[in-house]
Amino acid sequence: MKSIRIDFFVKILVLLSVGGIGLSFFQAFRGFSLIFFINKFVASKSQIGVLLSLGSLVGIFIPPFVGFLSDKLKRIIKGRKYLIVFSLLFLSLSIYFLEKTKNVTELFLYLTLTYVFFYSAISLYQTLVPDLFSRDFFARATGVLNFASQFFQGVYIFIVVISHASNLTFALLKWSIFLSAIIFFFIPEKESKVSLQNFTVNIEFLKGRFWFTLFLLQFFVWYGISSVSSFILLFFQDALSASLSEYIVVLVIFGVLTALSTFFSGFIADKFPKEKLSAIFLALFGISSFLFSQAQRINMAFIASVIYGISLGSLTVIPYSLILSYIPKDKEGSIVGINTLVVSASQVIAYLTSGVLIDILGYRANFLQGLLSTIFGLLVLRKITNTPKLS
Repeated sequence: MKSIRIDFFVKILVLLSVGGIGLSFFQAFRGFSLIFFINKFVASKSQIGVLLSLGSLVGIFIPPFVGFLSDKLKRIIKGRKYLIVFSLLFLSLSIYFLEKTKNVTELFLYLTLTYVFFYSAISLYQTLVPDLFSRDFFARATGVLNFASQFFQGVYIFIVVISHASNLTFALLKWSIFLSAIIFFFIPEKESKVSLQNFTVNIEFLKGRFWFTLFLLQFFVWYGISSVSSFILLFFQDALSASLSEYIVVLVIFGVLTALSTFFSGFIADKFPKEKLSAIFLALFGISSFLFSQAQRINMAFIASVIYGISLGSLTVIPYSLILSYIPKDKEGSIVGINTLVVSASQVIAYLTSGVLIDILGYRANFLQGLLSTIFGLLVLRKITNTPKLS
């Protein structure tokens, strides 16, 4: 019986990992190429911040709606994969029009449409973890899927950024998303039985202040991540005058460390208290943010990037898996949608404040936002740690 369970776990993980290639390529495009694409149309860092925040603004409204809708339609359409395929096909079409953008107005329109279908697809994709796995696999499944995402993002970065094949950017996006749509047709949406061993749900525990505290932690985690990551490439280019070779070395090592941290954090999060692990990696993130704010040369930024990569991979898995461990059954889409709303809201604010702050005080002042978010996040974690546990 245990062997069957493991086989199901591995089979679904492989399909979900490969099926996420299109979404991973788009995330890499968003993180490493989009800012330069936008820079062709606008020069002001504040305007760039506004356009970067557009995606997160869409992410506030679309995931909760799509999650709630999919929870209601799940029994009728036998799962969520057909909604995912629909979203992916329209995402590919939106990217086709984005490639043809000629002015800021079209950029705004096609970016909005692209983000609508991206957030529809990825919020449903993330919901498949609590849908298809038992609770004692949540963190491991999240860690493996995030590792696969980091791997595919690395492939994109190698092809487009490091190999200077920017002419392939949109072709990679369109065809990888189309491939993802095909793969999702082969995902068997047969729910595994929820493991109730050592887990009895106290309904009162799911109400009110505790959920607010969990989502508040996610807000500060992602506010810090977004404020540091949003302009880090331009920081290397403009403030540190990094050479191409230095730029590539930092990107490769940062990417490898982030991926490894993502993978292993999923396994340790199922073995040790997620609250304490969150505090450790949040503290590391705060240290890396402070080091970035003090960096005058690429060597110091390299040290900060190492710590940042280790903390980033863990923070994308552990606080989120903490939320997953308390999700009520049949509310997966709604809760994941709300979590995406919280993350997107933090990104909107971070992108806007970062753009304005850099225009006024420079790049280094912006990194102090990461340190402040760490302090607030640790204060929130004290509330979670002191909360009575499930009986």
